[in-house]
Amino acid sequence: MISVQADDNDPKATGRDGGQQSQYSLFKQHLRDFLVMTKSFGDTAAGTFEEEEAATAAARKQALAAIPGMVGPNEMPDDGMADS
Repeated sequence: MISVQADDNDPKATGRDGGQQSQYSLFKQHLRDFLVMTKSFGDTAAGTFEEEEAATAAARKQALAAIPGMVGPNEMPDDGMADS
């Protein structure tokens, strides 16, 4: 990032209204740039927490399996024994 500071000899910063206006427009520009950068970063970071979410889902499923009646018969693991 480029840091811009007002100089004492800068004619834009000498007037009260002119200095405030230029700083306001500079602030708006930096804010817009920041929002654009965070938006582009947010799109690429979608898969960052996939492993944690999978581990949490597995732990929840295991906790529900420990309680009788919380897992439906169609969700129970198949033990390989079929009714014939």
